[in-house]
Amino acid sequence: GVERELFAERLAGRYPGVLPLLIGDIELEPSQRIPLVSRALRGLGGRPAPTVDEEVGSFLREHQDALSVLREEMRQTTAFRIARVFEQTQVRVTRLAPLSTQVRDQLVARDLYTVDRENLLSATESDEVPALDVLRNKSERIYKYALRNLDSYLKAIGEDSFTNDEASEFVRTVEDVMEIAPDRLDEIVARASPKSRVGDLAKVAHGAWKALARAQRFDATFGNIKTYLADAAV
Repeated sequence: GVERELFAERLAGRYPGVLPLLIGDIELEPSQRIPLVSRALRGLGGRPAPTVDEEVGSFLREHQDALSVLREEMRQTTAFRIARVFEQTQVRVTRLAPLSTQVRDQLVARDLYTVDRENLLSATESDEVPALDVLRNKSERIYKYALRNLDSYLKAIGEDSFTNDEASEFVRTVEDVMEIAPDRLDEIVARASPKSRVGDLAKVAHGAWKALARAQRFDATFGNIKTYLADAAV
């Protein structure tokens, strides 16, 4: 009971192999193992880093919702050590919202969450999933993570939301998408707000011109048309 949980917490501060021990080496019922692992996570020492293995990762992945420590308020150093275990095992949490602020912030800082609507709302502390340019201004890290998981991001914002809001940010969004997820550039351009347009085509990376033309997203000035046609003639 309580005494075993306290022992697990104290042991974790002294023995780096506490997690493999509790998860793989000792025969316990899940109802007994989960609270022990939870307390051990709270008691993790700083150095050396905890020992982990595939069994630890599988356990965290399967039982993350049952680990009460993830929902508890704690010092940043404790949250850092817990997040480090998730990073070592490459386990991404499926729900950020129930987590304590300290744990959530540490996991978000390591991209250790699945990209979906609810998690993006929690990560950005927003009422709606932001367009890419708004997201970039909120957090460069969350923005880059969304770009690397663009399919999931597009599902998260829904079909009626804009992928870019401000005209002044449109070129940066287009060029970033072209670099990281070029196969989704047409969709990002087409789903941007009506004011998301390019005034001077020559100032945009050449690889984005066709997508901009298909969506009619650059101004029909003499200079832009000349630039585009001259390129097409090469």
